[in-house]
Amino acid sequence: RELTPENVFDIQSEIAVAIARALGIALGSGELTDAGPAAPTSDGEAYDLFLKARANRDVATEPQIRERIRLYRQALDRDDQFALAMAELGREYTNLFWYISRRDEDREEGRRWIERAIATAPDNAQVRLARAEFLYRAHLDYDGALAELDRAAQGLPGSAETVELRGYILRRAGRVRLA
Repeated sequence: RELTPENVFDIQSEIAVAIARALGIALGSGELTDAGPAAPTSDGEAYDLFLKARANRDVATEPQIRERIRLYRQALDRDDQFALAMAELGREYTNLFWYISRRDEDREEGRRWIERAIATAPDNAQVRLARAEFLYRAHLDYDGALAELDRAAQGLPGSAETVELRGYILRRAGRVRLA
């Protein structure tokens, strides 16, 4: 069928489900329906802003964090129900707190956005991953972060990001076993 901006996520989901079924595996998005994983947003421009923000998410300088915050806010201006953008916005405020400011206002803003993302998409594994990172970085709540990370990992099988975050948490908590 014809690919349009309005159906790109539907077609992407259908292809992913068909490939997964052909390989005999289940998709673990946390939002799997008969049609496949739910589209993160129906607004292509909002999704483009989201992808632009995520493109340099490993750079933890204040200008880069603030630029990502700006892009996620623009995405949310276009689609105020875009849970992944909410979660990533919360992560960026948490990053601002963790790497730069140590201001309670930044930590609180991160919490607000992550809670809103969870209220919007409670079973989304990426949202749960953002909450795990928030619990770790904003409160050093190792047990809470690990429990949330377990939930996220179920929907993100094989995710290097979940393994990496688990390593950071266990190292900081002093629970690393050397072989």
